[in-house]
Amino acid sequence: MRLAALSLLCLGLIGASPATQTQIGLRCAGNESLRVGVRAARRVAYRQTLSLDLLAGRYCYAQCLAAQTFPIARVNGSSVILADVREPEQQRNMRIDLAAMRLEDDQSLVLGALPPVERHARVSCVAAPFHEPPALH
Repeated sequence: MRLAALSLLCLGLIGASPATQTQIGLRCAGNESLRVGVRAARRVAYRQTLSLDLLAGRYCYAQCLAAQTFPIARVNGSSVILADVREPEQQRNMRIDLAAMRLEDDQSLVLGALPPVERHARVSCVAAPFHEPPALH
């Protein structure tokens, strides 16, 4: 009994891990591979601040404005699929592993006469302040 009480006290002092929370703020950073047209891919900085509300089923990024808020595609344990888009002009798979604190963001765009764009990011995340995502309309 004392061990259980001590565990609860430690959890309260330290805070729950993002994998057990329902409202999560994250700051993710690293590099991504970016290729435009037939040019060779180059590495560029990737930074993203996210707030996830797992119970409400939505997330937002940057300043968390209404235009920066989207539905969460699905949650499977500690894996949160933020985007799963499969359209002719855009393919996007953006997911976060909350246990590992890793974000993966893969996207390909084909927009008319513009050259195709491919992005692939694998970055680390740290806890950040949570901002309530606006309601979806």
